[in-house]
Order: sequence, then structure tokens, then C-alpha cells
Amino acid sequence: MSWLLQWVLPNEVKQIDDLNRKDIKQSMQQLHNFVLQHHEEVKKVYVWVYLHQPFSVRRLLELETQWENKLQMKIHKEVELIPVVRKKGNWFDDILIEVNQVIHRICNEEPFDEMVLVSCGGQSLLQQAVLIGGIKTFADRFCLMLQDQATGEVLRQQFYDSPYKKSWLQLYQHLIHDYNYAGALKLVEGLEKNKKTQFIKLLLEVQHLRENFNFEEAYEKFREAKKIHPASNLRILGTEIILQHLNGEMGEQKKELEQILELYRHIKALLLKENYPSFLTRFYRAREAVLKYIVKYGSDEEIQLPRVSSIYQFIDQIEELYEEGKINRFFGVYFYIKSSNVANALNVRNKSFIGHNRKPISKNAILYEYYGSRNIKIPQAAERFLGDTRIMLRDLGGALDDNLEEMNKYLIELMISAAREGDVKVD
Repeated sequence: MSWLLQWVLPNEVKQIDDLNRKDIKQSMQQLHNFVLQHHEEVKKVYVWVYLHQPFSVRRLLELETQWENKLQMKIHKEVELIPVVRKKGNWFDDILIEVNQVIHRICNEEPFDEMVLVSCGGQSLLQQAVLIGGIKTFADRFCLMLQDQATGEVLRQQFYDSPYKKSWLQLYQHLIHDYNYAGALKLVEGLEKNKKTQFIKLLLEVQHLRENFNFEEAYEKFREAKKIHPASNLRILGTEIILQHLNGEMGEQKKELEQILELYRHIKALLLKENYPSFLTRFYRAREAVLKYIVKYGSDEEIQLPRVSSIYQFIDQIEELYEEGKINRFFGVYFYIKSSNVANALNVRNKSFIGHNRKPISKNAILYEYYGSRNIKIPQAAERFLGDTRIMLRDLGGALDDNLEEMNKYLIELMISAAREGDVKVD
């Protein structure tokens, strides 16, 4: 089997130029030497970077591009930089969940190769998280290589009987990382024997109903959950506000805007899990919803438009309204939605089996068409799409938040806590 090499930088990174810092240059030289010795076995290198503080989307994209390009020139292997932001306080459980999510993605992308973690000395908390996550997810396809810094001697260790190997709890986490709430609900059937597990099940039902845009019933389940556990945190409070908006408690315009935001939350999730047919379907509907929102709320008077047979005719109608001065808001949103970036990406849908043709759907085609060039990596093109989406939604009066991802983390934290306290007895 080929190796998916995991390399964890020993110290925090504060800025892009830290690549030239002495300790990081030394670590990169060690990586170069190791890859040189095992060139035939190494398929791809994943470099884990512990960020001292969050970077902006654009700055993070710049960090990944510069570091990956420089490392690839040095070691002549494909490199993926994995930045993990420093957490405050006792953060190991949080970082373990985040690391597990990344390793789960790697396992899905590379189902037949071996994950190899190289340790060249003391283990940081991030390296410990990669070790535990790797054993849990890759099981017999994971190994740790301990390299003596003085002699260069390498000790290879497999984990055939590790207590960290796959378990019921690990399967639950994988389902949540995949946004597979229906699967998670099946997994917890029969475990609702106390308030904590009842609370978890109700929150899973809320997320599953949101996924299917059944907002009224989702809010009912949420209120049931609040009766069991009335204390709020930021994740619960944020979800409650979203559900209030989606059910019209703050007025019709807030409801329709929140429906657009919810569409984009799920578009983001589908992009992250690489479900491109569903991504294109939701993205197509989101474009239509945004255009209708512009017509309804971009004018000071009610506008009635005759029905048309295509989205492009609808865009022409809106452009005419802008030219006549009948719509005087959301200019940036309109130009983004009608842009060639969006049109070209959605044209992949039109030519595919979910549109008007029988062609397969290629993630490369979608994101290259959106970006307008093949001179970019797929993860970076996806991040560019999300960055543009954030700007567009801000102009519309909303924001692309991380509510689904934060609720996923919360659902995992709740189940880990329930298992530790004996409220869930599973293998």
C-alpha cells in the first residue's frame, strides 16, 4: 500500500512568513529527508499546522497556496496543508473532534492506502490528536513511525489491538461528520433511556428535519429538547434564532432571507462532503430564491412580473427593472448571481444527468468553471466559492455562519460526555 504521510509541525504558526522561521525550516528539512528515503512508498504528504489565531479566508488561502507550492517544489510530492486553529483553555476534546473530521475525509478520499504518522521527538497535543484519530479511523491501515533525531533510525509501530480502534462511538462520529442524521438516528434507537440521550435524539431529529426543509416540525422538536435541557449555550441559542426566523416569528422578510441562508448552509455542507449532484441541485434553487428575493425586497413598490420559461429570461427581466430604477438595492448580489462564475458552474448541472443531458458530474469541472481557471487546487476553489458566498449574503443582509458544523460538534460532544458518564453503554 502507498503511504498517506502525516507530518505535524512542532510549534505554532503566527504568520505566512513563518515558513522561513528556523524551527519550521528544520522540520521541513527533516520531512524532505524522510520523503527522500521513502520516495517510492509516499503517495501524498499532509502537513498539519497549528495556527496561533484564526486567519481570514483570503489569508488562509494565501497561506495554503504559498506553503504547499514551496513544499511541493522541495519534496516533489503532492502536499496538502491542514491548518488547525489554537483553542482556548482545555481544548483537547475540541481539537480531537476537528482532527477526526479531517481524517474521516482523508479516509473517504483514499480508502485503500495506509496512513503513516511520523514523529521526530516530543508529541504535541495536535500530534496526539492525529495519532488517536488515525488509529480510530484507519485501524489496521494506520502506523506510527518514530524517528530518532540523533541517529535517524526509524521504528515502525502498528496498532492491531488498540483501544482506540473503531467503536460504536466512532461510527456515530463518522455519521455526524457526514451530516448523516438519519443514520445517526438509526444508531441511537433504543438508547433513549435518560434525559441526556433523549436530548441528543431530539437534536438529531431537528437537524434531520432541517435537512429536509421541514422547519415547522424541526422547531417543535427543538422546543421539546429545550424542555429537557433548558440551559442554553451559543450553539443552541443560534439554532433557536434560526428556527424562529424560518418559522416567520420575526416577519416575512426575515423568514425568506433565513430560508436563503439555510439553503446556503446546506450547500456548504454538501460541498464539504463532496456530494456534487445535490450541491448543484441546491445551488440552482438558491440562485432562483435570491433572484426572487431581489424582486420582492429590492424595490419600494410591489412588482409583478409575467412568468417566463427560463432563468435567463428572469435575469433579463430583473436587469430591465434595475435599468428603469424600479429596483435600487442589492446591486452586488445581482451582479454576482448573474456572473459567468455562477452561470458556468451551473451549466455543468444543465449538461449532466440531473439537468438536460446524460453527462457525469465532475467536481473538477464545477469548481474550475466557477473559478474560471484550472490554475487552482480543488479545495482552494471550494474555499473561493464559500468566500464569494459570504460577501454576497452580507450584501443581502445575512451571513453564512457555521451553525450546521457547530451543531455537529455539539452532538458529538454530548454523546462523548454521555458515554463517559455511563448514560450510554456501548462498545
